[in-house]
Amino acid sequence: MTAQNESAPGGKPGRSLKSRLAALFSPSLETPPPAAEATPDEEPASAPLPAPLPAAGALLRLYEAWKGELPDEAWEPGFFFLNSAAPSQEEKRALDQFRQEAEQYLTPAPDGAEESSAPSCGIPVDATYSLRLSDDRLSAWLFLFPPLGGGADLTRDDVDSALKGGGVVFGTDEALLDTMAKDHIYMKMALVARGRLPVDGVDGYVIDRVPRTKEISFTENADGSVNFKETNLIDHIAAGDTICEIVAAVPPQDGRDVEGTTLPGREGQPPTVPMGRHTRLNSEKTALISEIDGQISFAAGKFNVESVLTVPGNVDAATGNMDVIGSVVIGGDVLEGYTVKATADITIRGIAEGCTLIAGGNVTLYRGINGNQRGVIQAGGSVTAKFLENCTVDATGSIRSESIINCTVVSQGQVLANQGRGVLIGGEITACQGVEARIIGTNSHRATSIVVGSTPDFLQSLAETSLAVEDMSRELEQLERNITYLRGLDALSPAQTAKYNQNKLRRSVLRIQHGRRAQELEEMDRRLAGMKSCYVKAQTIFPGVKVSIGLETRHITSIEQTCRLYLGADGITLGAV
Repeated sequence: MTAQNESAPGGKPGRSLKSRLAALFSPSLETPPPAAEATPDEEPASAPLPAPLPAAGALLRLYEAWKGELPDEAWEPGFFFLNSAAPSQEEKRALDQFRQEAEQYLTPAPDGAEESSAPSCGIPVDATYSLRLSDDRLSAWLFLFPPLGGGADLTRDDVDSALKGGGVVFGTDEALLDTMAKDHIYMKMALVARGRLPVDGVDGYVIDRVPRTKEISFTENADGSVNFKETNLIDHIAAGDTICEIVAAVPPQDGRDVEGTTLPGREGQPPTVPMGRHTRLNSEKTALISEIDGQISFAAGKFNVESVLTVPGNVDAATGNMDVIGSVVIGGDVLEGYTVKATADITIRGIAEGCTLIAGGNVTLYRGINGNQRGVIQAGGSVTAKFLENCTVDATGSIRSESIINCTVVSQGQVLANQGRGVLIGGEITACQGVEARIIGTNSHRATSIVVGSTPDFLQSLAETSLAVEDMSRELEQLERNITYLRGLDALSPAQTAKYNQNKLRRSVLRIQHGRRAQELEEMDRRLAGMKSCYVKAQTIFPGVKVSIGLETRHITSIEQTCRLYLGADGITLGAV
């Protein structure tokens, strides 16, 4: 607390504030006077006022010296607090400091001291102040001691000096300070400055759009039954799809205490991005996306996308049917009744048993397939197998196998059974380019059909296109006759005019359609003409084999050795290799 010294009347220097205040007070006002006891003939005295805060005793005496009396509310705990009806413990400690400072001025000097601490009444004492900071330096309280004996009031400059002297430079309540100086608010402890707490940063986090764990989820059939082979254990993902969203850490906001010291907030931790193989962040770094089409899985804290899915064991009840984006490699067998689909290649190191294999690329069977009349293979590329038995195979590319028995095989390329056993027995074999085998048919004259140069789909398309072109040609001829007839009339009725216009419009549309289908038919005819290069070649062909090349057919009636069948001028020709 700062005291201002003044000169006493007559030019003599005045005594200290401590000395001047001591003589102004009665010895003690620590507690209110006791209530008088009531006699039987008197009414009871009013209840005593509540005791003030223990720290307020000296302040009460100082207040009485200033005002001349104490109001009833002086005994309330919050009387000396300007803006706190329920003071906190720290506010109470601050008030106790102000009480101790007041107590110093109320304590008489020891006997024999050079200067007495009990001055004569009426000596002026100027108003002064005391400033208290909280332990965390986030609060500053100001207490203004009143002038006594006609002393001078505090000004706003004095209040500013109090803050400056206490090192308070931030968070001051300027409006409150103006009011305290202007209205002379004394004997009230006021919170005049408040620091700003730091705001900690927020840790970043990840929002998964693909589950990290996969549970078996069986598919329900249309009839309400459960398909236990559809386990839905594989998650597909396309290139550019979002795997998870990345929410960045929010930076902290620093705080400041009333002395202007920066209070740093805790930095938010960046999120742990589960970026694995074939994944990357987008350009904004707000999402983890897939680099490729494939299957996604989560392992060792990372998402991984693979274009090749590896199944170490069998495809059975444990895995269910498989539908893969990309390729799949199966280390074991594919059991009967299960389906494996892949947009790229399918590779099976074990045996395929009466299953369905559908690949956008190649199908490779290290040991082959016994389809039990149920097996189906569809390939957008080629098919290679150790053996093919009792199954249906349809491939855009060539089909290669050491043994093809009792199969329905269609290839847009070649069918080759010229390695190992090299047998082609029974079934129907169709190849656009050619068929080669070491042995075709059996000694028992087992029926075996071989079609070269055209597939059933091609022959059907050829027939449909030829019929369509013929129908369009007939309709065009009829339209021409109708238009010529109507054009030759001298005058057309409204109905005839409408018919004439309709015929002309239909003719224009039909000419375009006829031209397109005729072009398709010409392409098919060129393909038929190119079938002269198609062939069937074998070391041995047994009776019972039927060979068709283009639109020609030949039945083998005797064993032929080291021969080649091709389309000649007189039909299918059997010649030496």
